[in-house]
Amino acid sequence: TQSYMGNLATRENMSTMKAGLVFVTMLLLASTAMADIYLHNPRGSNNRNRERNENRNNANRLFDSQNNDKGGYAWAPPMYYYVGSVLPIEWTNQHSCGPNPNTYCEIIIQYACESDFHCGEGGMTGTCNSTLRDGTYSPTVDYSGTTGRGDTAAQVTAAGQNKQLTNTITQARKDSVFYGRHETYEYWKYCNDRKRNTNLYTADRQLNDNQGARSTRQNPNDNPHGFECPEERDYYPYWHPSPWRDIAVLTNDVSRCEFYRKESQNVKPKNYCWVPTLTGNNKHPNQNDATTEDNCSKKGGIWKTIPAFGISPPDCMEAPYTRDNHLGNMGEGNVASRYNWTIPNTVSGQCVLRVRYNISNYNYDSWGTTSQPDPLPIFDKAMQNSALDCQITRDPGATDATETPGQPDTGSTTTASSCTGNLQAIAQARGPLFDRPYVDFGLGNSSAKLSLAINTNQNGRTFQDRSYVFAIKAAPVSGTIYNLNVRGKRGNIVQAYPAVEYDFVPNELTVTKGDYVHFQWANSDFNVGRQPNNGEGQQNSDRHNIVEIPNRNTNFPLQLSKMSMLPSDKVATFALLQQDSILKSRTPDLCINSGPNALDPVNTDNLNALCTGLVSGEGCDLAFSVAGRTNEQASPRNCGKLNAGDTYFDGGLVQVSTVGNFHYMSTRNNNFSNRSQKGSLTVLDVEALSLAAKVGIALGTIAGLVFIYLFMVWGARRYPKSTIGTCILSINTFCVDVFCCKYCRRSNRRLSVAERSTAAGERVNVGLGGAGVGLAAPLSGPRGSPQNSPPPPPYRV
Repeated sequence: TQSYMGNLATRENMSTMKAGLVFVTMLLLASTAMADIYLHNPRGSNNRNRERNENRNNANRLFDSQNNDKGGYAWAPPMYYYVGSVLPIEWTNQHSCGPNPNTYCEIIIQYACESDFHCGEGGMTGTCNSTLRDGTYSPTVDYSGTTGRGDTAAQVTAAGQNKQLTNTITQARKDSVFYGRHETYEYWKYCNDRKRNTNLYTADRQLNDNQGARSTRQNPNDNPHGFECPEERDYYPYWHPSPWRDIAVLTNDVSRCEFYRKESQNVKPKNYCWVPTLTGNNKHPNQNDATTEDNCSKKGGIWKTIPAFGISPPDCMEAPYTRDNHLGNMGEGNVASRYNWTIPNTVSGQCVLRVRYNISNYNYDSWGTTSQPDPLPIFDKAMQNSALDCQITRDPGATDATETPGQPDTGSTTTASSCTGNLQAIAQARGPLFDRPYVDFGLGNSSAKLSLAINTNQNGRTFQDRSYVFAIKAAPVSGTIYNLNVRGKRGNIVQAYPAVEYDFVPNELTVTKGDYVHFQWANSDFNVGRQPNNGEGQQNSDRHNIVEIPNRNTNFPLQLSKMSMLPSDKVATFALLQQDSILKSRTPDLCINSGPNALDPVNTDNLNALCTGLVSGEGCDLAFSVAGRTNEQASPRNCGKLNAGDTYFDGGLVQVSTVGNFHYMSTRNNNFSNRSQKGSLTVLDVEALSLAAKVGIALGTIAGLVFIYLFMVWGARRYPKSTIGTCILSINTFCVDVFCCKYCRRSNRRLSVAERSTAAGERVNVGLGGAGVGLAAPLSGPRGSPQNSPPPPPYRV
């Protein structure tokens, strides 16, 4: 796969295990500010579903994102991608990454499909019933049973929060399609029932060991987030089997790429120790308790191995540069962070993509001591106690159970000087960290302490976003396929933030004649109810189309007779979205949002008012009026605003056949001075390209040979007594002046081998110093003649 960005490597220092396996810990965030990562294509949920709110309803719905509640895109109908097609994955991350010295960072991109999630032993084996889902409902299903939400079909379809589908799944509801689900309950339970990895750095956080691997430094209170396993989420590469297949690891330190590739479950089997019968608070042994089959047996367990996925190791490269405190385009081309993913041969009806963003800093040694024996000495209790003896205090407003607000962590009476020495020792070891410390950096004054904005469950942190469910289908053609999608949400730039306004993805695409472009996008009708001045057409709705324009600085479409980007039979479909036929197939009670993938109306409360006067079989009508007034923006028959378009558009595969540069826009959203939605398609002639390439190769080869020849001649003249130099000068029947590029004249007579050798030596004797003679001064006269004899013509050989 070809990509542009980096990887998410975990950077806390995990110890070397007894079996010699090095564990890498999660990347840590460099400040207490929200760092955030938001997936824009495919559209990331940030745990949203169908709520029409500024903020998401439930941050714990499917996974722990650590992102701002305002982020994410509302649910839209599922997309699909063909095997072998190129999908641009785009995201923004709030803090620095790539070659930025302010932090360490990795971005890890993974995916999983239905068959990767298991409902058998430990969530490692066995099949499941409808695992991957966003959370949906059907008006014909009664959800009042034990596996449902407890609602009748009438309650589910009624207006209100019941149709937002944002509740966190539970064991009792694990098979209800009403709840979104990625990981399985069995996977989560094994995470809960096994011991956490006690070799992980925990700073001053008190973890609940009764909750097993659900309790981590970043999630010390083991809050549930769907059926996700917090330890697996926070650390990479993970030491237990995981359902997630690696796509790419984008890092600021590519020297670790070999490690990431070798440890990926794509290529490496993963083991776990399973105890068939557990009682009370007993836990399955974790990797640090049982790293081998023999140790597992001694713990009373059974050693299990899950085979590698058997696919290529993840792509690994330097992450793109991004700066701190910024969610926007960066780097070369001023584009969003992007990785071009070639869709693998994993045909499935349900898949999901996740991207994790780990950041850490130099406050503690995250990699330098991995060769030391287990346990790591650098973060031992002695070091922590030395810091506590220093009376490093926490924020007076803190309310941790282990401290008294406003008081030191211990009642130590150590002097300021010894305290300073301990601080220096801690600084040299770069750890451990303490929550919101007040530190004396050597002034010796108890009142001269500065507060550091360090939150130890965030200073070193993993952020995450996931896509909605999508499908992977077998490609119907053998050529190269590029996906062209849409990103963004309704609203102006401030209202949409931290999501983005509308744009095409990619908005600049270069293909060759004969390639295929898969035009496809999903629209959501679950946006915040922005009025038309913050988005055209029916409020709550996204809609997009494609119309060719003459150039990117033009906001009027070309006339049909001048359009050549799309096949002629596709132009009307891409521009008008077949709205007329859609309208004619609708009935008044389904006049808005009645596409095949839409299950509820945009707004039940005003649906009847908007549809008053609509007669079955009527199509587009710009003059359509509601209750005696013209309702231009909201009219369901206003096809100019794309209001009658479905929530999902699939333009299918379009084989490009016309060479040239083409430009296009969305007429509804290209609102000049408010927002722009334009794109460009460049089609190259593969035959012409091949010819140009051949000419370039030929010219390059000739230039290369000439350079090599001149370099050899220069070297021979500089070192003429060497074997190679003597050989070159003695067999040379013509030469080139390196500076003047003149062809030399041959001598009127041929010299003997001995004479040529002597001549070669004479050249070097005069060196390069002769004025105006290029690389060699004129030769002396015939052999044996006086040195002041008139010389023969220059360059005679």
